[in-house]
Amino acid sequence: MKTKKSLHKTVKPEEQNNPKSPRKNWDVQFKRMHKNGDDKLLIPDFFHDELVMLSKA
Repeated sequence: MKTKKSLHKTVKPEEQNNPKSPRKNWDVQFKRMHKNGDDKLLIPDFFHDELVMLSKA
């Protein structure tokens, strides 16, 4: 068996996450993020200059 080196440690193939379900339990984690307020945007959808251009159109 080949092993892959990651940035932090050597990972054996049997220790890797199951590639068939990489998003397993995401629904639970997203609900937890929402409950904690961690799902807010870090940057706005539009920047000021884009809003000015839209208002002139």
